[in-house]
Amino acid sequence: MKIVRIYNNNVIVSLDSDNDEMIVIGKGIGFKKKIGDQVEIEKVEKIFTLKDKRIQGKLEELVKRIPSIYLNICEKIVSMIHSSSGIELNESIYVTLTDHISMSLERERKGIVLENMFEFEIGEVYNEEYALGIKAAEIIKDEMGIEVSKSEISFITMHIVNANLNQNAELTIKISKMILKIIRIIEKYTYKEIDKKSFTYMRFIRHLKFFLKRSIEKRNIREEDYFYKIVVMQFPETFNCVEEISRYVEECTQETLTDTEKGYLIYHLMSIIKEKGNQVMDGGL
Repeated sequence: MKIVRIYNNNVIVSLDSDNDEMIVIGKGIGFKKKIGDQVEIEKVEKIFTLKDKRIQGKLEELVKRIPSIYLNICEKIVSMIHSSSGIELNESIYVTLTDHISMSLERERKGIVLENMFEFEIGEVYNEEYALGIKAAEIIKDEMGIEVSKSEISFITMHIVNANLNQNAELTIKISKMILKIIRIIEKYTYKEIDKKSFTYMRFIRHLKFFLKRSIEKRNIREEDYFYKIVVMQFPETFNCVEEISRYVEECTQETLTDTEKGYLIYHLMSIIKEKGNQVMDGGL
């Protein structure tokens, strides 16, 4: 392993066996080194090789100007997410979350808390990701000795959601608000509050995230409508509720929902209803 670039005493870029560049982190790994020198393997603490070279380039630019500890923290958070959940993350999280952690911890050190105006929506909609945000805060505390605020946890949660859906914060907020409205529509028809800690609810939210993203981007699933016909015949009591959800989504996205998308909504809706022993009312309130 030869050094091809040196950013500081603790961060260098080297080549792997396939001649692909990788970011190598280790205390003193770049100290008194020059281009072409061999990497001291015993000093290697972390190696980052990303598939997307554009993102890797951005990560290299980032580690030039921030302490490597922040990238190490991000890597531990990503590893925790992979090991404790089924959530898949875009590699961009290494850039966005590392950058965010570096700035936010500087604020936290100074006692400056940046309020997240959408803290309620994020915590209410993304239960699974928010729980991971809490674990991320514990990692930060263990590494830096800094207590992370609830507002900051919601920001971390947004980064997890963004990387999962491969989208920006603006779209995450829009989808969050739409999901809350859809949940209110469902509760109007069932006359009961949905258990937001249940596995069925979290599975439904996962479906809604990707369904709404598809609708906003105007790429709804278009298949034969036999699935929709089957579930409507099986669960006719859900028809009015799903139709109201469809009208709302179409109003927000200017995209007509396919029968296939409606069929999936009915399927997930019935799972929630059966779990709680609820009954859908024909006309709602």
